[in-house]
Amino acid sequence: MEMPSFSLRLQWWFFLVNLIICISSLRLESLSSTPTFANETDKLPLLTIKHYLVDFPNGVLSSWNDSLHFCQWQGITYSRRRQRVTTLRLEGQSLGGSLPPIGNLTFLRELVLSNNHMHGTIPSDIGLFRRMWHLNLSTNSLQGEIPVELANCSNLRTMDLTRNNLTEQIPFHFGHMSKLQILRLRRNSLTGVIPFTLGNLSSLQQLSVVEGGIPHDLSRLKCLKYLYLDVNNLSGTIPPSLYNWSSAIDFYVSGNNLSGNFTPNMRFNFPQLCKFGIAANHFTRIIPDTLSNISGLEHSDVGENYLTGQVPDSLGVLKDLNWLSLEFNNLGRGMSGDLNFLCSLANVSNLRSINLQVNNFIFDMLATKSQLHGKFPTDVHFSFKN
Repeated sequence: MEMPSFSLRLQWWFFLVNLIICISSLRLESLSSTPTFANETDKLPLLTIKHYLVDFPNGVLSSWNDSLHFCQWQGITYSRRRQRVTTLRLEGQSLGGSLPPIGNLTFLRELVLSNNHMHGTIPSDIGLFRRMWHLNLSTNSLQGEIPVELANCSNLRTMDLTRNNLTEQIPFHFGHMSKLQILRLRRNSLTGVIPFTLGNLSSLQQLSVVEGGIPHDLSRLKCLKYLYLDVNNLSGTIPPSLYNWSSAIDFYVSGNNLSGNFTPNMRFNFPQLCKFGIAANHFTRIIPDTLSNISGLEHSDVGENYLTGQVPDSLGVLKDLNWLSLEFNNLGRGMSGDLNFLCSLANVSNLRSINLQVNNFIFDMLATKSQLHGKFPTDVHFSFKN
Protein backbone atom coordinates (compact mmCIF):
# COMPACT_ATOMS: atom_id res chain seq x y z
CA MET A 1 0.00 0.00 0.00
CA GLU A 2 3.01 2.32 0.40
CA MET A 3 4.17 2.02 -3.22
CA PRO A 4 1.33 3.98 -4.89
CA SER A 5 1.74 6.81 -2.39
CA PHE A 6 5.50 6.96 -3.01
CA SER A 7 4.97 6.91 -6.79
CA LEU A 8 2.46 9.71 -6.54
CA ARG A 9 4.84 11.87 -4.51
CA LEU A 10 7.64 11.20 -7.01
CA GLN A 11 5.47 12.24 -9.95
CA TRP A 12 4.45 15.38 -8.11
CA TRP A 13 8.11 16.20 -7.39
CA PHE A 14 9.03 15.81 -11.10
CA PHE A 15 6.14 18.08 -12.06
CA LEU A 16 7.33 20.85 -9.71
CA VAL A 17 10.92 20.61 -11.00
CA ASN A 18 9.79 20.85 -14.64
CA LEU A 19 7.50 23.77 -13.79
CA ILE A 20 10.37 25.67 -12.17
CA ILE A 21 12.63 24.99 -15.16
CA CYS A 22 9.97 26.26 -17.62
CA ILE A 23 9.35 29.45 -15.63
CA SER A 24 13.09 30.13 -15.38
CA SER A 25 13.54 29.61 -19.12
CA LEU A 26 10.70 31.97 -19.96
CA ARG A 27 12.15 34.60 -17.63
CA LEU A 28 15.62 34.29 -19.18
CA GLU A 29 14.18 34.54 -22.68
CA SER A 30 12.23 37.65 -21.69
CA LEU A 31 15.34 39.24 -20.22
CA SER A 32 17.43 38.44 -23.28
CA SER A 33 14.87 40.06 -25.60
CA THR A 34 14.77 43.21 -23.51
CA PRO A 35 17.38 45.71 -24.75
CA THR A 36 20.03 46.75 -22.30
CA PHE A 37 20.96 50.39 -22.36
CA ALA A 38 23.59 50.58 -19.69
CA ASN A 39 26.11 52.62 -21.71
CA GLU A 40 25.26 56.32 -22.02
CA THR A 41 28.63 57.32 -23.54
CA ASP A 42 27.22 58.56 -26.85
CA LYS A 43 24.23 60.46 -25.52
CA LEU A 44 26.05 63.70 -24.72
CA PRO A 45 27.78 63.99 -28.14
CA LEU A 46 24.41 63.45 -29.84
CA LEU A 47 22.77 66.16 -27.73
CA THR A 48 25.65 68.48 -28.65
CA ILE A 49 24.97 67.81 -32.33
CA LYS A 50 21.29 68.59 -31.77
CA HIS A 51 22.21 71.86 -30.08
CA TYR A 52 24.28 73.03 -33.07
CA LEU A 53 21.83 71.96 -35.78
CA VAL A 54 18.77 73.95 -36.85
CA ASP A 55 15.89 71.51 -37.16
CA PHE A 56 13.32 73.34 -39.25
CA PRO A 57 10.83 72.68 -40.79
CA ASN A 58 10.89 68.86 -40.70
CA GLY A 59 11.36 68.44 -36.94
CA VAL A 60 13.44 65.31 -37.48
CA LEU A 61 15.23 65.85 -34.15
CA SER A 62 12.04 66.10 -32.12
CA SER A 63 12.50 62.48 -31.00
CA TRP A 64 15.91 63.35 -29.54
CA ASN A 65 14.71 63.78 -25.94
CA ASP A 66 14.47 61.84 -22.69
CA SER A 67 11.12 60.25 -23.54
CA LEU A 68 13.10 57.71 -25.61
CA HIS A 69 16.46 56.12 -25.06
CA PHE A 70 18.92 57.73 -27.47
CA CYS A 71 19.35 54.45 -29.38
CA GLN A 72 15.75 54.90 -30.54
CA TRP A 73 16.19 58.46 -31.79
CA GLN A 74 15.54 59.03 -35.47
CA GLY A 75 18.56 58.53 -37.70
CA ILE A 76 20.46 56.49 -35.10
CA THR A 77 21.62 52.88 -35.38
CA TYR A 78 22.81 51.36 -32.10
CA SER A 79 24.88 48.23 -31.57
CA ARG A 80 23.47 46.27 -28.63
CA ARG A 81 26.58 44.12 -28.52
CA ARG A 82 28.90 47.08 -28.16
CA GLN A 83 26.25 49.40 -26.65
CA ARG A 84 27.48 52.23 -28.90
CA VAL A 85 26.10 54.29 -31.80
CA THR A 86 27.36 52.95 -35.14
CA THR A 87 25.35 54.99 -37.68
CA LEU A 88 24.06 58.57 -37.90
CA ARG A 89 21.93 59.19 -41.01
CA LEU A 90 19.96 62.42 -41.41
CA GLU A 91 20.20 63.05 -45.14
CA GLY A 92 17.68 65.26 -46.93
CA GLN A 93 16.09 66.71 -43.78
CA SER A 94 16.65 70.45 -44.49
CA LEU A 95 18.91 70.69 -41.45
CA GLY A 96 20.77 73.98 -40.95
CA GLY A 97 23.42 75.03 -38.48
CA SER A 98 26.92 73.60 -38.24
CA LEU A 99 28.79 70.52 -37.10
CA PRO A 100 30.32 70.67 -33.59
CA PRO A 101 33.28 68.52 -32.51
CA ILE A 102 31.91 64.98 -32.76
CA GLY A 103 35.00 62.81 -32.27
CA ASN A 104 33.59 61.12 -29.15
CA LEU A 105 31.33 58.95 -31.31
CA THR A 106 34.29 56.63 -31.72
CA PHE A 107 32.30 53.56 -32.82
CA LEU A 108 30.63 55.42 -35.70
CA ARG A 109 30.81 53.52 -38.99
CA GLU A 110 28.48 55.65 -41.11
CA LEU A 111 27.97 59.43 -41.04
CA VAL A 112 25.49 60.64 -43.65
CA LEU A 113 24.30 64.27 -43.46
CA SER A 114 24.00 64.95 -47.20
CA ASN A 115 21.46 67.17 -48.94
CA ASN A 116 20.93 69.60 -46.07
CA HIS A 117 21.77 73.29 -45.47
CA MET A 118 24.65 73.01 -43.03
CA HIS A 119 27.44 75.60 -43.04
CA GLY A 120 30.66 76.08 -41.11
CA THR A 121 33.71 73.84 -41.29
CA ILE A 122 34.22 70.10 -41.06
CA PRO A 123 35.51 69.47 -37.50
CA SER A 124 39.07 68.18 -37.41
CA ASP A 125 38.27 65.57 -34.77
CA ILE A 126 36.37 63.65 -37.45
CA GLY A 127 39.75 62.00 -37.91
CA LEU A 128 39.11 60.07 -34.68
CA PHE A 129 36.55 57.89 -36.47
CA ARG A 130 38.95 55.02 -37.06
CA ARG A 131 36.07 52.57 -37.59
CA MET A 132 34.15 54.73 -40.09
CA TRP A 133 33.76 53.30 -43.60
CA HIS A 134 31.16 55.66 -45.14
CA LEU A 135 31.18 59.48 -44.98
CA ASN A 136 28.73 61.61 -46.97
CA LEU A 137 28.47 65.35 -46.31
CA SER A 138 27.62 66.26 -49.91
CA THR A 139 25.22 69.00 -51.03
CA ASN A 140 25.55 71.38 -48.11
CA SER A 141 27.27 74.75 -47.69
CA LEU A 142 30.31 73.60 -45.74
CA GLN A 143 33.30 75.92 -45.89
CA GLY A 144 37.01 75.98 -45.16
CA GLU A 145 39.58 73.36 -46.04
CA ILE A 146 39.20 69.59 -45.99
CA PRO A 147 40.69 68.43 -42.66
CA VAL A 148 43.92 66.54 -43.22
CA GLU A 149 42.91 64.48 -40.16
CA LEU A 150 40.42 62.64 -42.39
CA ALA A 151 43.39 60.65 -43.65
CA ASN A 152 43.45 58.96 -40.20
CA CYS A 153 40.13 57.26 -40.99
CA SER A 154 42.01 54.21 -42.21
CA ASN A 155 38.90 52.05 -42.76
CA LEU A 156 37.08 54.60 -44.91
CA ARG A 157 35.63 53.13 -48.14
CA THR A 158 33.52 56.06 -49.35
CA MET A 159 34.08 59.81 -48.99
CA ASP A 160 31.62 62.19 -50.66
CA LEU A 161 32.08 65.94 -50.09
CA THR A 162 30.69 67.17 -53.42
CA ARG A 163 28.61 70.34 -53.80
CA ASN A 164 29.93 72.40 -50.91
CA ASN A 165 32.08 75.54 -50.63
CA LEU A 166 35.28 73.84 -49.54
CA THR A 167 38.55 75.61 -50.35
CA GLU A 168 42.32 75.06 -50.37
CA GLN A 169 43.96 71.87 -51.63
CA ILE A 170 43.15 68.19 -51.55
CA PRO A 171 45.20 66.82 -48.63
CA PHE A 172 48.36 65.10 -49.78
CA HIS A 173 47.87 62.42 -47.10
CA PHE A 174 44.68 61.12 -48.73
CA GLY A 175 47.04 58.91 -50.73
CA HIS A 176 47.54 56.79 -47.59
CA MET A 177 43.87 55.71 -47.31
CA SER A 178 44.46 52.26 -48.72
CA LYS A 179 40.88 51.00 -48.36
CA LEU A 180 39.22 53.99 -50.05
CA GLN A 181 37.04 52.91 -52.99
CA ILE A 182 35.04 56.07 -53.83
CA LEU A 183 36.36 59.64 -53.58
CA ARG A 184 34.05 62.50 -54.63
CA LEU A 185 35.15 66.10 -54.20
CA ARG A 186 33.62 67.88 -57.20
CA ARG A 187 31.65 71.14 -57.20
CA ASN A 188 33.71 72.90 -54.54
CA SER A 189 36.21 75.76 -54.72
CA LEU A 190 39.31 73.65 -54.24
CA THR A 191 42.62 74.89 -55.61
CA GLY A 192 46.00 73.41 -56.40
CA VAL A 193 46.64 70.16 -58.22
CA ILE A 194 45.34 66.63 -57.94
CA PRO A 195 47.89 65.04 -55.55
CA PHE A 196 50.02 62.42 -57.27
CA THR A 197 49.70 60.37 -54.06
CA LEU A 198 46.16 59.42 -55.12
CA GLY A 199 47.91 56.99 -57.43
CA ASN A 200 48.64 54.91 -54.31
CA LEU A 201 44.93 54.20 -53.68
CA SER A 202 45.00 50.64 -54.94
CA SER A 203 41.36 49.95 -53.97
CA LEU A 204 39.93 53.11 -55.60
CA GLN A 205 37.09 52.44 -58.07
CA GLN A 206 35.53 55.89 -58.54
CA LEU A 207 37.30 59.25 -58.58
CA SER A 208 35.69 62.66 -58.89
CA VAL A 209 38.05 65.54 -58.07
CA VAL A 210 38.94 69.03 -59.28
CA GLU A 211 41.62 71.53 -60.26
CA GLY A 212 45.12 71.43 -61.70
CA GLY A 213 46.34 68.81 -64.13
CA ILE A 214 45.76 65.06 -64.37
CA PRO A 215 48.77 63.26 -62.85
CA HIS A 216 50.10 60.27 -64.76
CA ASP A 217 50.14 58.38 -61.42
CA LEU A 218 46.40 57.79 -61.80
CA SER A 219 47.24 55.13 -64.38
CA ARG A 220 48.48 52.98 -61.49
CA LEU A 221 44.92 52.67 -60.12
CA LYS A 222 44.20 49.20 -61.46
CA CYS A 223 40.79 48.98 -59.73
CA LEU A 224 39.58 52.41 -60.89
CA LYS A 225 36.43 52.06 -63.02
CA TYR A 226 34.76 55.47 -62.97
CA LEU A 227 36.67 58.70 -63.59
CA TYR A 228 34.58 61.87 -63.34
CA LEU A 229 36.70 64.97 -63.86
CA ASP A 230 34.17 66.89 -65.95
CA VAL A 231 33.23 70.57 -65.42
CA ASN A 232 36.29 71.58 -63.42
CA ASN A 233 39.36 73.74 -63.99
CA LEU A 234 41.66 71.02 -65.26
CA SER A 235 44.38 72.03 -67.71
CA GLY A 236 47.27 70.42 -69.55
CA THR A 237 46.99 67.11 -71.37
CA ILE A 238 45.61 63.67 -70.62
CA PRO A 239 48.59 61.45 -69.72
CA PRO A 240 49.09 58.88 -72.52
CA SER A 241 49.13 56.11 -69.92
CA LEU A 242 45.44 56.80 -69.17
CA TYR A 243 44.51 55.74 -72.71
CA ASN A 244 45.65 52.24 -71.70
CA TRP A 245 43.44 52.11 -68.65
CA SER A 246 42.08 48.57 -68.83
CA SER A 247 39.56 48.73 -65.95
CA ALA A 248 37.77 51.92 -67.11
CA ILE A 249 33.98 51.89 -67.58
CA ASP A 250 33.20 55.64 -67.51
CA PHE A 251 35.77 58.25 -68.61
CA TYR A 252 34.57 61.87 -68.34
CA VAL A 253 36.83 64.92 -68.60
CA SER A 254 34.38 67.26 -70.38
CA GLY A 255 34.11 70.97 -69.61
CA ASN A 256 37.74 71.71 -68.77
CA ASN A 257 40.74 73.39 -70.41
CA LEU A 258 42.47 70.20 -71.50
CA SER A 259 44.32 70.06 -74.79
CA GLY A 260 46.21 67.62 -76.98
CA ASN A 261 46.45 66.25 -80.50
CA PHE A 262 44.63 63.13 -81.63
CA THR A 263 46.78 61.28 -84.15
CA PRO A 264 45.86 58.47 -86.60
CA ASN A 265 47.96 55.86 -84.79
CA MET A 266 46.75 56.81 -81.33
CA ARG A 267 46.08 53.73 -79.20
CA PHE A 268 42.93 53.31 -77.13
CA ASN A 269 43.10 50.30 -74.83
CA PHE A 270 39.74 50.45 -73.04
CA PRO A 271 38.41 46.87 -73.14
CA GLN A 272 35.57 47.65 -70.68
CA LEU A 273 34.81 51.29 -71.53
CA CYS A 274 31.14 52.21 -72.04
CA LYS A 275 31.13 56.01 -71.78
CA PHE A 276 33.74 58.40 -73.18
CA GLY A 277 33.32 62.16 -72.76
CA ILE A 278 35.95 64.76 -73.67
CA ALA A 279 33.62 67.55 -74.86
CA ALA A 280 34.17 71.28 -74.28
CA ASN A 281 37.97 71.22 -74.18
CA HIS A 282 40.70 72.20 -76.65
CA PHE A 283 41.54 68.91 -78.37
CA THR A 284 42.77 69.19 -81.96
CA ARG A 285 43.56 67.15 -85.09
CA ILE A 286 41.37 64.22 -86.18
CA ILE A 287 39.05 61.63 -84.70
CA PRO A 288 41.36 58.59 -84.66
CA ASP A 289 40.25 55.54 -86.57
CA THR A 290 41.40 53.55 -83.54
CA LEU A 291 38.43 54.89 -81.56
CA SER A 292 36.56 51.95 -83.06
CA ASN A 293 38.79 49.62 -81.00
CA ILE A 294 36.66 50.45 -77.94
CA SER A 295 34.28 47.64 -78.81
CA GLY A 296 31.82 48.15 -75.92
CA LEU A 297 31.41 51.91 -76.37
CA GLU A 298 27.84 53.12 -75.78
CA HIS A 299 28.20 56.88 -75.31
CA SER A 300 30.76 59.05 -77.11
CA ASP A 301 30.90 62.84 -76.77
CA VAL A 302 33.79 64.64 -78.48
CA GLY A 303 31.83 67.83 -79.23
CA GLU A 304 32.96 71.42 -78.67
CA ASN A 305 36.63 70.92 -79.49
CA TYR A 306 38.78 71.81 -82.51
CA LEU A 307 38.71 68.47 -84.31
CA THR A 308 39.12 68.46 -88.10
CA GLY A 309 39.11 66.05 -91.04
CA GLN A 310 36.72 63.27 -91.93
CA VAL A 311 34.75 61.17 -89.48
CA PRO A 312 36.05 57.58 -89.81
CA ASP A 313 33.75 54.97 -91.34
CA SER A 314 35.03 52.45 -88.82
CA LEU A 315 32.64 53.81 -86.16
CA GLY A 316 30.09 51.48 -87.69
CA VAL A 317 31.68 48.51 -85.93
CA LEU A 318 30.62 49.91 -82.52
CA LYS A 319 27.51 47.75 -82.19
CA ASP A 320 26.59 49.02 -78.71
CA LEU A 321 26.80 52.73 -79.59
CA ASN A 322 23.59 54.61 -78.73
CA TRP A 323 24.71 58.26 -78.43
CA LEU A 324 27.24 60.07 -80.63
CA SER A 325 27.98 63.78 -80.39
CA LEU A 326 30.39 65.48 -82.82
CA GLU A 327 28.90 68.98 -82.61
CA PHE A 328 30.80 72.28 -82.61
CA ASN A 329 34.03 71.11 -84.23
CA ASN A 330 35.59 71.70 -87.64
CA LEU A 331 34.86 68.25 -89.01
CA GLY A 332 34.34 67.73 -92.72
CA ARG A 333 36.01 69.37 -95.70
CA GLY A 334 33.05 71.22 -97.12
CA MET A 335 32.71 68.63 -99.85
CA SER A 336 30.20 66.03 -100.91
CA GLY A 337 30.88 62.75 -99.20
CA ASP A 338 31.48 64.34 -95.78
CA LEU A 339 28.56 62.38 -94.41
CA ASN A 340 29.33 59.02 -95.98
CA PHE A 341 30.27 57.69 -92.53
CA LEU A 342 26.56 57.75 -91.64
CA CYS A 343 25.97 54.78 -93.90
CA SER A 344 28.37 52.72 -91.79
CA LEU A 345 26.33 53.63 -88.69
CA ALA A 346 23.09 52.35 -90.23
CA ASN A 347 23.85 48.86 -88.92
CA VAL A 348 24.25 50.05 -85.33
CA SER A 349 20.85 48.97 -84.05
CA ASN A 350 21.18 50.59 -80.61
CA LEU A 351 21.89 54.07 -81.97
CA ARG A 352 19.38 56.68 -80.82
CA SER A 353 21.06 60.08 -81.18
CA ILE A 354 23.60 61.61 -83.60
CA ASN A 355 24.56 65.25 -83.15
CA LEU A 356 26.52 66.78 -86.04
CA GLN A 357 25.61 70.46 -85.86
CA VAL A 358 28.06 73.34 -86.42
CA ASN A 359 30.81 71.64 -88.42
CA ASN A 360 32.03 71.94 -92.01
CA PHE A 361 29.69 69.30 -93.40
CA ILE A 362 28.08 70.17 -96.71
CA PHE A 363 24.72 68.61 -97.32
CA ASP A 364 21.29 69.26 -98.65
CA MET A 365 18.85 68.68 -95.80
CA LEU A 366 16.15 67.02 -97.90
CA ALA A 367 18.62 64.97 -99.91
CA THR A 368 20.44 63.79 -96.80
CA LYS A 369 17.25 62.76 -95.02
CA SER A 370 16.07 61.00 -98.16
CA GLN A 371 19.41 59.18 -98.38
CA LEU A 372 19.14 58.01 -94.76
CA HIS A 373 15.44 57.15 -94.89
CA GLY A 374 14.84 53.53 -94.04
CA LYS A 375 18.43 52.87 -92.99
CA PHE A 376 18.01 53.92 -89.35
CA PRO A 377 15.22 53.15 -86.85
CA THR A 378 12.53 55.82 -86.91
CA ASP A 379 13.31 56.89 -83.33
CA VAL A 380 16.92 57.89 -84.10
CA HIS A 381 17.38 61.63 -83.54
CA PHE A 382 19.59 63.53 -86.00
CA SER A 383 20.82 67.07 -85.41
CA PHE A 384 22.37 68.54 -88.60
CA LYS A 385 22.10 72.30 -88.09
CA ASN A 386 25.15 74.27 -89.31
